[in-house]
Amino acid sequence: MSNLMVTKKQLRLFDYIKSYHKKERIPPTVREIAKHMGCVHSNVHRMLRLLERDHLIKIHPAKPRGIEILNGSGK
Repeated sequence: MSNLMVTKKQLRLFDYIKSYHKKERIPPTVREIAKHMGCVHSNVHRMLRLLERDHLIKIHPAKPRGIEILNGSGK
């Protein structure tokens, strides 16, 4: 992890992405994340950008399931 602060909510999101990917072999969609987290999709996009800033994930905006868990972030 980077030296930047990761909030509990961001960590919960990251853990959900990892567990979903491990179980389904594909990353979740923004809608699936929003439903799980109990928030709107715009908040999910904001949290995903923060996780990307902290080098935990890479977002591929042209793909519907475009979340990549980066090496070294507890895959």
